[in-house]
Amino acid sequence: MNNNLELGGSKPSINALALEEIKDFDNQALRALFEEEGLVNAGEVIKPEDFEAIKTRALILEQDSDKPLSAKASLIRAYVDRMQFVNKFDTARLKEISNSALHAIIYMKTGDQFSDQELELFCSSPMSLDEWIDGRLKARETIH
Repeated sequence: MNNNLELGGSKPSINALALEEIKDFDNQALRALFEEEGLVNAGEVIKPEDFEAIKTRALILEQDSDKPLSAKASLIRAYVDRMQFVNKFDTARLKEISNSALHAIIYMKTGDQFSDQELELFCSSPMSLDEWIDGRLKARETIH
Protein backbone atom coordinates (compact mmCIF):
# COMPACT_ATOMS: atom_id res chain seq x y z
CA MET A 1 0.00 0.00 0.00
CA ASN A 2 1.44 3.38 -0.96
CA ASN A 3 -0.05 6.14 1.13
CA ASN A 4 0.72 9.64 -0.12
CA LEU A 5 1.17 10.96 3.41
CA GLU A 6 3.65 8.27 4.37
CA LEU A 7 6.06 8.23 1.52
CA GLY A 8 7.69 11.27 0.04
CA GLY A 9 9.37 9.39 -2.80
CA SER A 10 12.61 7.57 -3.36
CA LYS A 11 15.03 10.27 -4.53
CA PRO A 12 17.87 11.12 -2.13
CA SER A 13 16.95 14.82 -2.29
CA ILE A 14 13.34 14.23 -1.17
CA ASN A 15 13.98 15.27 2.41
CA ALA A 16 15.57 18.50 1.20
CA LEU A 17 12.42 19.19 -0.81
CA ALA A 18 10.21 18.31 2.15
CA LEU A 19 12.24 20.64 4.37
CA GLU A 20 11.49 23.52 2.01
CA GLU A 21 7.82 22.56 1.82
CA ILE A 22 7.55 22.60 5.61
CA LYS A 23 9.08 26.08 5.75
CA ASP A 24 6.50 27.28 3.20
CA PHE A 25 3.48 26.26 5.32
CA ASP A 26 1.86 29.19 7.07
CA ASN A 27 -0.37 28.78 10.13
CA GLN A 28 -3.57 28.83 8.08
CA ALA A 29 -2.33 26.09 5.74
CA LEU A 30 -1.17 24.02 8.72
CA ARG A 31 -4.57 24.32 10.39
CA ALA A 32 -6.30 23.30 7.14
CA LEU A 33 -4.07 20.20 6.90
CA PHE A 34 -4.75 19.26 10.53
CA GLU A 35 -8.51 19.72 10.10
CA GLU A 36 -8.49 17.66 6.89
CA GLU A 37 -6.82 14.78 8.71
CA GLY A 38 -9.17 14.95 11.69
CA LEU A 39 -6.47 16.16 14.05
CA VAL A 40 -8.16 19.39 15.09
CA ASN A 41 -11.83 20.15 15.59
CA ALA A 42 -13.66 23.29 14.56
CA GLY A 43 -13.26 26.01 17.17
CA GLU A 44 -10.22 24.37 18.72
CA VAL A 45 -7.41 26.85 19.35
CA ILE A 46 -3.86 26.27 18.20
CA LYS A 47 -1.57 28.89 19.69
CA PRO A 48 1.11 30.65 17.60
CA GLU A 49 3.82 29.06 19.73
CA ASP A 50 2.30 25.65 18.98
CA PHE A 51 2.48 26.30 15.23
CA GLU A 52 6.13 27.32 15.58
CA ALA A 53 6.95 24.25 17.69
CA ILE A 54 5.17 21.99 15.18
CA LYS A 55 7.14 23.35 12.25
CA THR A 56 10.42 23.08 14.19
CA ARG A 57 9.64 19.48 15.19
CA ALA A 58 8.70 18.58 11.60
CA LEU A 59 12.00 19.97 10.35
CA ILE A 60 13.90 17.92 12.92
CA LEU A 61 11.97 14.77 11.97
CA GLU A 62 12.87 15.31 8.32
CA GLN A 63 16.53 16.03 9.06
CA ASP A 64 16.89 12.99 11.32
CA SER A 65 15.07 10.56 9.03
CA ASP A 66 16.94 7.89 7.13
CA LYS A 67 13.92 7.27 4.91
CA PRO A 68 12.16 9.60 2.48
CA LEU A 69 9.19 11.33 4.06
CA SER A 70 6.62 13.80 2.85
CA ALA A 71 6.29 17.22 4.45
CA LYS A 72 2.68 16.40 5.33
CA ALA A 73 3.65 13.21 7.15
CA SER A 74 6.25 15.06 9.21
CA LEU A 75 3.84 17.88 10.03
CA ILE A 76 1.15 15.41 11.14
CA ARG A 77 3.58 13.55 13.39
CA ALA A 78 4.92 16.87 14.72
CA TYR A 79 1.37 18.05 15.48
CA VAL A 80 0.60 14.91 17.47
CA ASP A 81 3.94 15.13 19.31
CA ARG A 82 3.32 18.77 20.24
CA MET A 83 -0.26 18.31 21.33
CA GLN A 84 0.69 15.30 23.45
CA PHE A 85 3.48 17.38 25.00
CA VAL A 86 1.03 20.12 26.02
CA ASN A 87 -1.55 17.51 27.14
CA LYS A 88 -4.10 18.33 24.44
CA PHE A 89 -3.99 15.00 22.61
CA ASP A 90 -4.36 11.57 24.18
CA THR A 91 -4.75 8.00 22.99
CA ALA A 92 -8.54 8.32 22.72
CA ARG A 93 -8.13 11.33 20.45
CA LEU A 94 -5.47 9.55 18.38
CA LYS A 95 -7.99 6.80 17.68
CA GLU A 96 -10.34 9.36 16.10
CA ILE A 97 -7.98 10.71 13.42
CA SER A 98 -7.96 9.66 9.78
CA ASN A 99 -6.37 6.39 8.74
CA SER A 100 -4.03 8.28 6.41
CA ALA A 101 -2.73 10.30 9.38
CA LEU A 102 -2.31 7.12 11.45
CA HIS A 103 -0.48 5.46 8.56
CA ALA A 104 1.90 8.42 8.39
CA ILE A 105 2.57 8.44 12.13
CA ILE A 106 3.19 4.69 12.30
CA TYR A 107 5.42 4.70 9.22
CA MET A 108 7.53 7.48 10.74
CA LYS A 109 7.78 5.65 14.07
CA THR A 110 8.58 2.20 12.69
CA GLY A 111 9.29 2.28 8.97
CA ASP A 112 6.54 -0.37 8.68
CA GLN A 113 3.16 -0.10 7.07
CA PHE A 114 0.00 -1.47 8.62
CA SER A 115 -3.24 -2.27 6.85
CA ASP A 116 -6.46 -0.38 7.45
CA GLN A 117 -7.76 -3.53 9.17
CA GLU A 118 -4.82 -3.43 11.58
CA LEU A 119 -5.55 0.22 12.31
CA GLU A 120 -9.15 -0.74 13.11
CA LEU A 121 -7.73 -3.18 15.69
CA PHE A 122 -5.72 -0.35 17.25
CA CYS A 123 -8.74 1.95 17.36
CA SER A 124 -10.83 -0.70 19.12
CA SER A 125 -8.09 -1.71 21.57
CA PRO A 126 -7.51 -0.23 25.03
CA MET A 127 -3.76 0.14 24.29
CA SER A 128 -1.68 3.21 23.57
CA LEU A 129 -0.23 3.46 20.07
CA ASP A 130 3.27 2.49 21.20
CA GLU A 131 1.99 -0.54 23.13
CA TRP A 132 -0.12 -1.60 20.16
CA ILE A 133 2.75 -1.18 17.67
CA ASP A 134 5.05 -3.26 19.89
CA GLY A 135 2.43 -6.02 20.07
CA ARG A 136 1.78 -6.00 16.31
CA LEU A 137 5.48 -6.09 15.46
CA LYS A 138 6.04 -9.00 17.87
CA ALA A 139 3.07 -10.83 16.37
CA ARG A 140 4.48 -10.33 12.88
CA GLU A 141 7.85 -11.72 14.01
CA THR A 142 6.27 -14.91 15.32
CA ILE A 143 4.42 -15.42 12.04
CA HIS A 144 7.54 -15.11 9.87
